[in-house]
Amino acid sequence: MAFNYFFEVNEKENLDLNHRVDPDSKCEKLYKDFNSLFFQGKLPNDETIDGVKIVERHNDKGESYWETVVNVGSGRIGLGMDYIGPSIYWAQKAGLRDEEILGFISISRTIGGHLIWPRWIYDGEKYVKDLSSINMARGGEDGVFDRIDFTLLYLKLWYEGEHKDNRVFSAFDSNRIWLEKFVDFDSFIDYFKLDGFANNLSSFDFDNTTYDELQADSKVFIPDSKEEYERYVEGCNYLISARTSALL
Repeated sequence: MAFNYFFEVNEKENLDLNHRVDPDSKCEKLYKDFNSLFFQGKLPNDETIDGVKIVERHNDKGESYWETVVNVGSGRIGLGMDYIGPSIYWAQKAGLRDEEILGFISISRTIGGHLIWPRWIYDGEKYVKDLSSINMARGGEDGVFDRIDFTLLYLKLWYEGEHKDNRVFSAFDSNRIWLEKFVDFDSFIDYFKLDGFANNLSSFDFDNTTYDELQADSKVFIPDSKEEYERYVEGCNYLISARTSALL
């Protein structure tokens, strides 16, 4: 059975989901496993990864969190984990019970349900100012409700030179140094083993919209009924499970 990072930092018994520990910041093993899978050798732009380490940081409140630091050439990039599966928050809003949520987390919080984005970038001379978090930009109705299908659609459009006036595209712009290391959308997808997501995004959609039919002006929404959200979960976890199996 694939390792589950949520239950590495949360006890299954008597768990209060509203006071859960976030593996994206608290699970060192998640960072170790991700690094060993993705940060060995060269990036798609042919730059060699000269070193990678996991560092424990502290925020202004003194709370600790993990971070991956990748050395590429004369630059360094601090990276934070991002969960790309179904949201606990939106599942609760849709009426899923705790036991149902814990059931989908048993699949979605394996390695295939995670991606990584910059928290800071040092280009060899200076830190990039006003760097926007792609992770944070994806959230809420001002973003894409954390939907990975729309995130990837927007990323594809961004690589193709298109632009939308929203915070997701603005975040891509500010993270250009990192994203350009992957050359183009297909190379980004190939590098992070996301081909199932890019090729099969219709599995995410509860209205049977296919990936090719999604356009830059498509309305982004999140299902608010239990039945629709369960279909969304099923589509997400189908692809996460396949990615996890391919990575292990």
